Amino acid sequence: MTDTRGLYGSDQVTITVNAPPTVAISTPVDGSKFNAGEAIPFAGSASDAEDGDLTVELVWHSSLDGPIGSGGSFSRSDLAAGTHTIMATV
Repeated sequence: MTDTRGLYGSDQVTITVNAPPTVAISTPVDGSKFNAGEAIPFAGSASDAEDGDLTVELVWHSSLDGPIGSGGSFSRSDLAAGTHTIMATV
């Protein structure tokens, strides 16, 4: 915008918008098969450029059983029979 004499002013700032955290599931691997009642190990990691290691903040869900665990590793032997989609979020 200019003033009545045709002069203008401006200012600028630099901002950084950080990327979302990264999450990786290391166990079980995609396509794994288990017998009913068998202990299934779950392991994963999460990190963020600003906050560092967020692995302890992981929350795990199964498409069939809902919430199934938290943190970087645990095991379950009581999942329902069927094909589960496992998601870890932070």
